[in-house]
Amino acid sequence: GAGAEGGNGEGAEDDSSGEDDMSFDDVLKDKKYQSEFDKRVAKALETAKGKWEADYQTKVEEAKTEAEKLAKMNAEQKAKYAEDKRLAELEKREKDITTRELRATAHETLAEKGLPKDLIDILNYSDAENCNKSIEAVEKAFQSAVQKAVNEKLRGKQDPKGGQGIQGSVDAALRAAMGLK
Repeated sequence: GAGAEGGNGEGAEDDSSGEDDMSFDDVLKDKKYQSEFDKRVAKALETAKGKWEADYQTKVEEAKTEAEKLAKMNAEQKAKYAEDKRLAELEKREKDITTRELRATAHETLAEKGLPKDLIDILNYSDAENCNKSIEAVEKAFQSAVQKAVNEKLRGKQDPKGGQGIQGSVDAALRAAMGLK
């Protein structure tokens, strides 16, 4: 048991042959390894520092550009710039809300049609019309793939393990319907 090993682990190194049991600290006791390690760490730190400084300078320049742009504008131009910025933010929010609403509606529609809810991620949410068209295309492709799989099964064809053939044909049909490869 523990008495034969000495209990403190120091005797373990005597049982093996040399360098394979050296720890990282043992390796660094050799001056040439320590020197090389120090050089590599210093180089890595310099590279990281350079990247951080470049990122910082980019952010400072962007802030300066924005400030200079505002400083050069008169009151009317500043008001127009602020309004344009506000409108852009509103449009983005409106688009996000529309996408969420279309997604919720599509989720309900897929459930009503008995289609898998996983299909929600491949629909087009640019507007209601495109969303409905993509649901119809997915439904046709899905039904076609299911019908094909059922027909193959009825003909007595063997499916690969776990019904992967059905899923593969469904995936292929859906990708074709959505114009994906």
